[in-house]
Amino acid sequence: MLFTLPFMVRAVLAVMASADLQTLEEGAASLGAGFTRRFLGVVLPNCKNGILAGALSVVTLSMGEFNLTWILHTPLTKTLPVALADAYASMRLEIGSAYTLIFFIMTVPLLLALQRATKPRAGEKP
Repeated sequence: MLFTLPFMVRAVLAVMASADLQTLEEGAASLGAGFTRRFLGVVLPNCKNGILAGALSVVTLSMGEFNLTWILHTPLTKTLPVALADAYASMRLEIGSAYTLIFFIMTVPLLLALQRATKPRAGEKP
């Protein structure tokens, strides 16, 4: 978590800085919206792209993080990168190839979704 938290915070803060959330929240408060309503109806919808981009980058970084999982894994808790390294180290190429395919199938759609989520849409400021 300590490794990936800055990536999440940076993505969300970038979106929050670009949106004028204080003015939007004050407007909602002046119309009688409570804290929960302002948070769910104003803040979250305006920050959803940053939350999505941060979440996708954290997931892809976590899947590829190898050093920390290698140090902390046990025989009962083996992550995909560690299993991949074990398979290739023991020359079990068919298992290593299957792990590589699973890793590829999990990573590529997430990276594509991250790319799509962070691309500015027509009419939005970049």
